[in-house]
Amino acid sequence: MKAKTNTFSSKVVFVSIIMILLIFQNNLVQISDYFSYIDEISTVLCIIYLLFYSIQNRLKKDEIAILIDIIILIFLGVMSNFIYGIQTHFFPIFIDAFCNFKLYIVFVVSLHLFKRKEIMSIFNFLYYIIAIIILLALVFYFFSWFYDLQMINEKRYGLISFKFIFENAGTFGYYLIGFLGIILMTKKKSKNILTIICLFLIMATTKGPQIIFTVVFLILLYIFKHRIQIKIIHVIFISLVIVALGYYQISTYLFNNSSPRYHLIKYCIVTANNYFPIGSGFATYGSSMSVIYYSPLYYLYGFDNIWGLNISYPYFLQDNYWPMVIAQFGWIGFLVFLNIFHHLFKILRKGFKDFLSRTYIITCFIAFLIGSLGSAYFTSGVGVFVFSIIGLIISFNQKPNIRQDFYHEN
Repeated sequence: MKAKTNTFSSKVVFVSIIMILLIFQNNLVQISDYFSYIDEISTVLCIIYLLFYSIQNRLKKDEIAILIDIIILIFLGVMSNFIYGIQTHFFPIFIDAFCNFKLYIVFVVSLHLFKRKEIMSIFNFLYYIIAIIILLALVFYFFSWFYDLQMINEKRYGLISFKFIFENAGTFGYYLIGFLGIILMTKKKSKNILTIICLFLIMATTKGPQIIFTVVFLILLYIFKHRIQIKIIHVIFISLVIVALGYYQISTYLFNNSSPRYHLIKYCIVTANNYFPIGSGFATYGSSMSVIYYSPLYYLYGFDNIWGLNISYPYFLQDNYWPMVIAQFGWIGFLVFLNIFHHLFKILRKGFKDFLSRTYIITCFIAFLIGSLGSAYFTSGVGVFVFSIIGLIISFNQKPNIRQDFYHEN
């Protein structure tokens, strides 16, 4: 007799709906600005859950370490705000703190929120939604070669950079990466063909991190599936592949002095040194709140005269991660962030129960790290979405008596 795999509790339905809203968040914002706070509302609920959960002493060592690091960073940021006075208003400071740490908070909660059957119920429910999205995206991808459907960003390498109905191709690519995790977790008959289509669409974004994800995913999938012992030559080869595929980002962001991101990187170091050792504080550099409340630092550095960084078109000011971290939290805060990533990777390793989960989790981490060099996906709704998927996969793999018919290696 086949075991029942779906458990549709109110908690499962609620979280499934939240995740669907996260997928379509950028589209829903066109209807109402309130939808832009979906990930922040989710974070508030997660904080309430964490307070209850931590009282029961059920959080693990690495999870506690991440939460302690977050508290330290909030203290450093607020202290900088009041010492240097660049930004002293409560609202932008409060919102900026939320945006900086929501991904890590939601990730930690996703490790504990559900039982194994509930996790599978979420994935089975979402599977049909993302299957429709992926199949429609494939159809419109081919149509976009012949008709102007407003679904492409640009042409790269002679190929269209496909964004479908999402804000940009990069965002679409990261959502597809999250979709792939759901597909791999299910045992649907159509999962193999959907996996192939999903990987194809990830490549069709023509974005560096997404291309790196696909190539490294396929390389590691072969290595782990055939139980090939990883040697230094494999690490060197994969590193060279990443550098080669990421050369455009590296050359554009680090060495092109006419690039807006080059100025962000240059002056984040200036800011960290000028406000040594704790940085300039929340909502002062490289964050969305520093754009809405256009930071005095931007006038000081002449950003108001640079396309992509000025008031009329400030797109690149909030499309970064590490420059924001280094400038706002200083060199001490930068080290604390590195410690967060150290504990984050230790948690990710605990989800390596089979070759599929090992491959997927490692390549996700690599893709987000590469992407963080020039984008702010660690502070975005899509980041929250993908890392909640990763958290659920790890949680599922850590539950006792994992059935091979749910997640197997064939």
